Amino acid sequence: MAMKRILLNLLLAPFRVAFWIWRIDRDAQECQRNIQKWQQQAAEIDREMREANGGKRGRQYQGLRGKWPSP
Repeated sequence: MAMKRILLNLLLAPFRVAFWIWRIDRDAQECQRNIQKWQQQAAEIDREMREANGGKRGRQYQGLRGKWPSP
């Protein structure tokens, strides 16, 4: 009985490894998509802030006072 269990585990081990590799790869792709989405959102927010601040980068953004916390 124990021998059958050992043989079954040896037979299924490559499939388990392949499953975990697939799952990790899928999660990594999802993380990459999220990072790209967040970078786009950050660029959009930065653009809005520059427009509200007269084209200058800085800590005071006059046009978006209600939207952004004060520094």
